[in-house]
Amino acid sequence: LPDTAFDDALGVAKCLEEQVRGLQIKHENSSIAAVTTVSVGLATRTVDSIGGADALVGLADAQLYRAKQAGRGRVCGQVL
Repeated sequence: LPDTAFDDALGVAKCLEEQVRGLQIKHENSSIAAVTTVSVGLATRTVDSIGGADALVGLADAQLYRAKQAGRGRVCGQVL
């Protein structure tokens, strides 16, 4: 989502999570949730952020694992 502010990107990510959950796709083999969910790790940067693409992807990955550890079916994000 180029040129997207953090709050706007967070809104898109939350909408995605809600849309997938709303599909009510059965997840019969899961001990965590009866329906399929998604966890989203979000990272954005400002114009004056230090760090390149690798740092941004690394931050998004860390946020994804944070979302999963918080119970899955979540969105976690941070600005670089």
